[in-house]
Amino acid sequence: MSHLNIGCGEVASIRELSELVQAVVGFEGKVMWDSGKPDGMPCKLLDVSRLNRLSWRPQIGLDQGIRSVYTWYLKYD
Repeated sequence: MSHLNIGCGEVASIRELSELVQAVVGFEGKVMWDSGKPDGMPCKLLDVSRLNRLSWRPQIGLDQGIRSVYTWYLKYD
């Protein structure tokens, strides 16, 4: 058996992910970005083609997933 990458096949930048998490948790502070690295992290999109061939598709989106994990965290922290 080999490994499978599990993902949705969509890209979210670090900035987009940061903004989504900030919105979900209600963070109102300031995020400091390193302007010395303006290009940021190179794209790291998982190859989900093997998973797709097995007819698996994500049932929730990234936004809903982060919200549900945060809700779980608040409940069980």
